[in-house]
Amino acid sequence: MKNGPLRALQAVLWFVCASHLAHGVALMFSQTLQKQVALLYAGQVDWTPQFIYILRALGAFMFALGVMGIGAALDPLRYRLVVYGFAVLLLIRVLQRIILQGDIRAAFAVPPTHLIAGAGFFLAFGIALVVLMEFARRSSVAPES
Repeated sequence: MKNGPLRALQAVLWFVCASHLAHGVALMFSQTLQKQVALLYAGQVDWTPQFIYILRALGAFMFALGVMGIGAALDPLRYRLVVYGFAVLLLIRVLQRIILQGDIRAAFAVPPTHLIAGAGFFLAFGIALVVLMEFARRSSVAPES
């Protein structure tokens, strides 16, 4: 019998992986795509050369995370540290949105509802990774009947 929690975990990881790869490429190579990504975050941005450069560096990190995510998506039980690393990253992003919400609103004019929705989205994925990893791990060692 197939390990249902493992397959669900892999599906979530493929989404996380693909989104990091896509955002990474967009931020590294195209100012037009950078602006599209900014729209996803509902941010108003001053497109200075400094900001564009910082986005390109961020894109490189996101792309690298996406590449690491491929290994985790293919074999989450073997690369569980990467899975937990993604969960920690997502939960840190939730805390940043909560703790720094005043700064985020002041700097980027992001509406509070969008900040809350983003935090909820990242929280759901972070929790899903941890919960599904635990179920997948338990299912992989449980004897089949």
